[in-house]
Amino acid sequence: LDTDPDKPGFKRILMRPQPGGGLTYAQAEYKSLYGKAAIKWAIEGDKMVVDIEVPHNTTAHVVLPGADPEAIDGDGISFIACCGGSEAEIGSGVYRFVYPYKE
Repeated sequence: LDTDPDKPGFKRILMRPQPGGGLTYAQAEYKSLYGKAAIKWAIEGDKMVVDIEVPHNTTAHVVLPGADPEAIDGDGISFIACCGGSEAEIGSGVYRFVYPYKE
């Protein structure tokens, strides 16, 4: 969970879960001027589950590591392949993304 340096003040939020090193779960949240920005992810068996909250009047750039864009189940959001995973731009709202994951 980070702010985009080109759009400071959490107007555009960067969401990049970073599993590894034995971590199977993490969460973070930040109360911005626009509202709460939050991400929670967990490895559940052979799946990665990512829950994201994007405050009103903001956007988020989401990068899902190790994700095939065609295999992501997630609220009708279209992802494209990038950086060893998949990425998408999303608007304000609450989202859940689930995809097959291997370390």
